[in-house]
Amino acid sequence: TYSFNKNVPGPAEEFPDWYRELIVKGELPMLPFSVEADNNTAIIHIKKAMWMALTHDPKKRASANSIADFLGKKLDSYKEHTSRQEKQEDSLKSKDSGHG
Repeated sequence: TYSFNKNVPGPAEEFPDWYRELIVKGELPMLPFSVEADNNTAIIHIKKAMWMALTHDPKKRASANSIADFLGKKLDSYKEHTSRQEKQEDSLKSKDSGHG
């Protein structure tokens, strides 16, 4: 779960006004260190999309469509990269078995 590093009164479901007030003031939640430090490409892109959505200034905040486009492009890139890797591995296996 995330935290605002303040004297949190309890879960957001029980104290929605407290959390809402922090967000209105422009304070953003902190991610757990394990997520913040994660170097997994998918996690990095999800964090980027999250921060795009949480930009306080509405003029600078990305639209839902632009965030979806960003994630879609990252997914396409991941699929392309994975496909290339699989083809290279298949080619190497084929050469190793004497069929290539």
